[in-house]
Amino acid sequence: MRIATTLALIALFTNYGCSDIEPKIYRETPGDLIEKEEVVAVLFELQLIQAAYKGRSHNDTLAEQTRDSRTIKLLESYNLTQTVFESSLTYYHQSPNDMEEIYGEVITKLNMKIAQLEEKID
Repeated sequence: MRIATTLALIALFTNYGCSDIEPKIYRETPGDLIEKEEVVAVLFELQLIQAAYKGRSHNDTLAEQTRDSRTIKLLESYNLTQTVFESSLTYYHQSPNDMEEIYGEVITKLNMKIAQLEEKID
């Protein structure tokens, strides 16, 4: 629940922190730019990994290593390197509209996951 709230706040700040008219900034497109849909999918899964290990690193010395290992495996499952993912994310961060769209979709997916889990509990 905290993840969804955090992402909602990020989206809110992105939305209200930027004007409706996006400035025309030249941004060089990386040659290996990842499509927005793939960025959404990776960010969603990264949030799940982060949530799984949140707070455990204080009590479990292997938690951080396991989290990092899972992050690497996640990127590999998409045939990505950390550098390629970060350069694509940097590119999209240069456009508030792109990031609002990306984080909005991530938040939607997280909320759907929460609803699925709540259904299993009930």
